[in-house]
Amino acid sequence: MPADKDKLVRPHDPTEYDLSDIVKKVRAQTPARLLAGRSGAAYRTNTQLELREAHAFLSTATESNPALFSAPTPFLQGKFSTAEIPLAKKTIRTLYSHKDDLSPDTARRAALLGFAIEDYRTASSIADESLSRAPRDAGLLMARGLVEYGSGSYLSATLNFQEASKLTPKTEVDTDFLAALNTNLGLSIGQLGAVTHNQAEYGTALKHLQEATAQYENLGHQNQAAANNLSEAEILAAYPDLDAADIVEALLYAADAVREREPPLVLP
Repeated sequence: MPADKDKLVRPHDPTEYDLSDIVKKVRAQTPARLLAGRSGAAYRTNTQLELREAHAFLSTATESNPALFSAPTPFLQGKFSTAEIPLAKKTIRTLYSHKDDLSPDTARRAALLGFAIEDYRTASSIADESLSRAPRDAGLLMARGLVEYGSGSYLSATLNFQEASKLTPKTEVDTDFLAALNTNLGLSIGQLGAVTHNQAEYGTALKHLQEATAQYENLGHQNQAAANNLSEAEILAAYPDLDAADIVEALLYAADAVREREPPLVLP
């Protein structure tokens, strides 16, 4: 019998290999705590059940509101029924309690859920924690920008949207995400113009909104494009008393009207 036959097998040491890229890819696909450096005891049963319920609701919400979680804009806020709000709030609180363990994708969707139900403080905290670990995630920056927009911090929202735009491949010109990003840039810059009365900001806002309209039309999304399907020249020709600021303010009013409406009650 070999001399070392009865020796204990040395546990595998993950630091022997460079697993950083592999771990990042796997973490992006799962909410599990993988090589987090906090092996410790497992979650208690109640905690595991709460997390399972939270992830289940988030998955269901993602499937039933695909645009909100893939190409979000302020026009999509308030899509949850009155009956769904309590569970949505519970889901946000549960995920917030474990925000340092969330994958970037889960954190992004959790922040967007918080934006949708106007829980801006919790959503912002979840997004900030994840961005501290994944600062170049365009989806997370988009989510945090919307949270800032919803809470009225238009300058911060604009900066987040601009950073997300820089990180988004320009080879993908006509995508839902880029169209939503241009919409959000237009709305946030337009709100800044309304505060500062800066005509240049109105012009920039209108440019982004028109670019988004063209992208939506190319994608075949006529409903999204319909609100801004005329060029500035055509609108001003039809209504000579208006200027660019009036056009943007009308679009901002429409966005606020959609956000502030009472969600329909869905009965079982």
